[in-house]
Amino acid sequence: MKALIPLLALVVVACPAQEHEDIFAHACEHVGEGASIAASASEDAAPLLVGDALVTLSADASTYVSFETETADEAITVFADATAVVDGLRFGGADETLPAGAANEDCPESIPEHFDLDLEAQGTWTLVLAPSALDSVWLSVVESGEHGHDE
Repeated sequence: MKALIPLLALVVVACPAQEHEDIFAHACEHVGEGASIAASASEDAAPLLVGDALVTLSADASTYVSFETETADEAITVFADATAVVDGLRFGGADETLPAGAANEDCPESIPEHFDLDLEAQGTWTLVLAPSALDSVWLSVVESGEHGHDE
C-alpha cells in the first residue's frame, strides 16, 4: 500500500484538473460570439451549427440550420439571443416536438430563450428559424449538463 501512495500522487499531479461551469452561466459569458453563418432557405442545405454562431436570417421565409448528435438519447440545450426565432425542430424530414422556450435565468435580458431538447435519435437535426425582422440571431447548441474548462 505504501508503494501506491507516491504513484497516486503522481497521477493526481499529472492529470490536469477540470473546472466545471454550468452551461447557463457559460452561455451568458459567450453570448454574441462565434462564427457567422447564413441559414439556408432549403432544409437539405442547412449549414451545420457547431457550438456558437451568429446566424443570418430571412425576413421573407423560414430558414434552416442543423446540428448533429453523437449518440441516441442525448440531451441538448439550444440558446437564442432573441425570442420567437427558433420555430421548429425536424429530424429525417419530419417535424419533431419543440418544447416551450424559456429565458436563461442567469441572464434573461441577453438570452431570452432557450430550449431543453431530449433527443432520442443519433444524427443530423434541423432547427427551423421563423421569418424575422432581425438580420441575425445568436444561437448556441450544447450538450446539457456542465461545460468543462481545463485549468
